[in-house]
Amino acid sequence: MSSVKFIGRFLLLPVLVVLLGTSGLYAQKVGSTSMQFLKVLPSARAAGLGEAYSVWATGAEAIFWNPGGLAAIDNMELSSTYIDWLFDSQQGALSYALSIPGFGAVGVQVQYVDFGEFEETSIERPYINDPDNPGLTGRTFRPFSFVVGLSYARYLTDRFSVGLGMKYAHESLYNGNKVTAMVRENQYEEVETWADGLLFDFGIRYNTGYRSVHLAAAVQNFGADVHYARESNPVPLMFRFGVGADLIGLNGLIATGRENDRLGAAVDLFHPNDYA
Repeated sequence: MSSVKFIGRFLLLPVLVVLLGTSGLYAQKVGSTSMQFLKVLPSARAAGLGEAYSVWATGAEAIFWNPGGLAAIDNMELSSTYIDWLFDSQQGALSYALSIPGFGAVGVQVQYVDFGEFEETSIERPYINDPDNPGLTGRTFRPFSFVVGLSYARYLTDRFSVGLGMKYAHESLYNGNKVTAMVRENQYEEVETWADGLLFDFGIRYNTGYRSVHLAAAVQNFGADVHYARESNPVPLMFRFGVGADLIGLNGLIATGRENDRLGAAVDLFHPNDYA
């Protein structure tokens, strides 16, 4: 009974973190958070599963989705992803996980997003009066973002694991570190063109012991608001809760007794702080 209560408290932790972090944000509208690239998590397998991946994510891939699943690795693992998006945007990610007997598992991650090349525009003269290319300055710029992070996870019991991740996120909206911009009518000021912040992920993964049913929960991107120029905006705080199991297989809900038969299913509830 005591172990059930202990696990129950840990299952409630992500819910409490989300309530504390989003209580003042319910009135905000969709798209009101910054660093939207943090919502696009890498993994071809996860994309194929409709991102219902908080339970199935283990080893190196768990660093991105649910650090609690990092503890499931028994040696070492390397994962890499490259995505060629529309409009010349590209995303690359690399993660490495290592199991350390008697200590737990550690992992590192690196993500990079190249948003492609943009043409610079201006409402100032002489650019706005150019009859051939009104508003175009002839210059281009390339926004980009990157994340580097460190994660740690371990089993607290033989069926319950918990993980914590810490990461540094940086997003640049323009070439260079600063630019002169109009902050009020006819008032110009030199402002920074980038923002950064230290963010935290927390996750748990629990084997219920019934057949192959697993539960998982994760809170991602918990941290302070980031600042662009003179404005501050929250980052996309995300909450996931998932259930997964083999429907057919040796330990499936429908046991077949054949080792090669396996059909799994998973469901994730996903809630970001910039959505009702």
